[in-house]
Amino acid sequence: MTLDQLFYVIELSQQRTLADTANVLHISQSGLSKAVSQLEDELGVKIFERNRYGTELTPEGKELIPFIQEVIDNTLKFKDYATNLGTKSKKEVFRVAFANTILRPFLQEYLKMQASGIDFRMDLSQASSAKVVERVAHHEIDLGFAAINDYNHQYIKKLEFKPVHEGHLRLFTSKQNKILNADYIDTAQIRKQRFVLFDDPYNDAVFRHLQFLCGPLDVILRTSDPWTIVSSIKRLNAVTLARDWQALFSVYSPLVELPQLSIGHLVNDQFELGWVYDDEVMLPSVLKELMRRVTGRLKKT
Repeated sequence: MTLDQLFYVIELSQQRTLADTANVLHISQSGLSKAVSQLEDELGVKIFERNRYGTELTPEGKELIPFIQEVIDNTLKFKDYATNLGTKSKKEVFRVAFANTILRPFLQEYLKMQASGIDFRMDLSQASSAKVVERVAHHEIDLGFAAINDYNHQYIKKLEFKPVHEGHLRLFTSKQNKILNADYIDTAQIRKQRFVLFDDPYNDAVFRHLQFLCGPLDVILRTSDPWTIVSSIKRLNAVTLARDWQALFSVYSPLVELPQLSIGHLVNDQFELGWVYDDEVMLPSVLKELMRRVTGRLKKT
């Protein structure tokens, strides 16, 4: 069994014909067919049924596809890690995580630093604010950027939190939602809504308070993907809770296209955005410089 054979199986399951798959992979049709057949023989499992219309996954093949994809993903991660071991020994690697979305000012300043010859490697990731704080506390990352409000400020505990900007949690809705016609957003209006929520424990604290005031609310979807949230809002006339400031300055946020309403008269919707780090661990000078540049740009907005 080879990695190439596994790639072929995944691609064939998507393209559905040997001819199209061979064309995408830039190999001969006979070579593709032989590689897949050899894998089936080795595993003792028929992965595809072949007919005049193309190829179809067998029931056993459908069960194997997720495992094959996982093997491919893990193998590539291993190769990437092994390849970078030599690089890591020569170039320091900094681990930074952003809450929910990477902000444009951060990306702009990072690119400027690289272009000016300040050469460093960074492992950049995205997670909820709660996860960012947790990863800093467990020293899994060097620096985080998170949104903190009164509901969750205690979770910072011994970590250093350096606020950069203030914002609000808003109710984002479709342009067709009748709630936009209301003179005053009250609990009765909120109860009529269907919610699609970001997977964010800190936002959940505000939502729980909202439910305490309004009673059980209809949640139809929970996800971390902004495109899915926005599509659901538009197609299903739903609403979501999201941070206005992050939506405005995100590298990519389709939320800015949608109307937003204040819920500050019902719940405490204020939060602070800022850097999270362990002040007992000395921050590298490169990260301090990056923080200084990004903070300066953010404070001007």
